Amino acid sequence: MIKSRLSIPSFLAAASVLFCVVSTAKAQDKVLLRMNLQPGQTFDQGYAMEMKVFGAVPKQPMDMTTTGQFGIHLEVLGVDDDGNIKLKATYQTIVSKTQGVAGGKAIPAQNYDSKNPPKNIPAGLDSLAGMVGMSLVETMSPQGKILKVEGLDAIVQKIMAKNKDTVMRDATSQVLKESIEGKSKEVSSMIKFPESPIAVGDSWTNVVSLPILPQLTMKYTLMSSQNGVATIAVRADFSPNPITPNLKTPLPPMKISISGTETGVMRVDEKTGLTISSELNMRMKDVTSMTKSTSKSKTKPAKPSAITVYMKGTMHGWTVKLPQ
Repeated sequence: MIKSRLSIPSFLAAASVLFCVVSTAKAQDKVLLRMNLQPGQTFDQGYAMEMKVFGAVPKQPMDMTTTGQFGIHLEVLGVDDDGNIKLKATYQTIVSKTQGVAGGKAIPAQNYDSKNPPKNIPAGLDSLAGMVGMSLVETMSPQGKILKVEGLDAIVQKIMAKNKDTVMRDATSQVLKESIEGKSKEVSSMIKFPESPIAVGDSWTNVVSLPILPQLTMKYTLMSSQNGVATIAVRADFSPNPITPNLKTPLPPMKISISGTETGVMRVDEKTGLTISSELNMRMKDVTSMTKSTSKSKTKPAKPSAITVYMKGTMHGWTVKLPQ
């Protein structure tokens, strides 16, 4: 009887120790996040965004809202010995709507839906319409870094085919190419995985450099890892330092100063490294300063002008048909 009474506290103590050991081991479990895809696998991704733009253009108030939705089909073309993945991304559906006020006047609504395209595509939406059915090939490291983007020239040539003005076509083509490349890298590089396994609560950073944009510092924090899904908090800070776009175009000299933040949450499939869903909210201030001559006389100094634009928006992303 005495032995029985003594065994109960002993059992409870042992169970308590075992519980602590198991809990500690579980709390210290780490996950290695990597892109893990195989040749021939296919899946679809979608992005929906809403962007509000309001700014202080000299004597030209602006308040516009743009919504858009993009559907992209992806195919894994190959994986090399280093684990780098070659992805073919084909733009399947694009929807864009813009409305608002510019210069104190309501602007004509600019709408485009690739499933029901208008006979006359509104000016400014040619680039979107030209991308439907076209493909880019991205080479991505196992950590999610975009190493190369191919196929840009074919897309730009299709978009600019109707432009007969050689000088304007060349100038616009360069800007368009850099814009498409930047957007492709921005969407694909929303997350870059850390070099080593991480535990819940760990953070890591990634510095992103995109064409025509300042340096972007991304900070990620693993919030949870459950049932094969990693939930990650995201914060991005735009560098406040002015940049001078290196564009091969006959545009006036300009400097761009962009500041702001982007915050949100992403859910990543731990098996494939694909983003299951994401929601990112952005607030940004863009000050563009141009220098232009006040007359044809070279003796007069150039006259600067500045445009300040504020933007806020939300982008949702999702992946369907995850590879098995």
